[in-house]
Amino acid sequence: MVSPARYLLCVRVISTPFPLPSNYRPQAPAPMAKEKFEAATEIAKNLPRHASLKRSGDDELYLYSYYMQATAGDNTTPHPGASLKAKWDAWKSIKGTPKEQACTMYVEKVVAILIAADDPESKRYLAQIKAAK
Repeated sequence: MVSPARYLLCVRVISTPFPLPSNYRPQAPAPMAKEKFEAATEIAKNLPRHASLKRSGDDELYLYSYYMQATAGDNTTPHPGASLKAKWDAWKSIKGTPKEQACTMYVEKVVAILIAADDPESKRYLAQIKAAK
């Protein structure tokens, strides 16, 4: 069981934006996964609003790292301070993962979170992802 203070620390670290280089321009994911990736991204952004669909800190880092890999590619940013270390390390740990694979991994994780929730709302989200081409 995670203490409330530790949980708040994790949430604060995960929700802190990661500083990107000034020349950063997100790149579109591979065409085959683009619509599903975009649908999963929109759903993942809204998940914290619903109690049954809350993600763990590990899930947050996983989604962050694969989102960044899918949109920005390999992490080439300098190592940040302690408050952003977990996010930087998570992204750096998947260096070399192709963007298309990162999109797939991201979508699969969102689907796994929704399946685990097993409620009507998560089933509706799953249908939205499945309907995306």
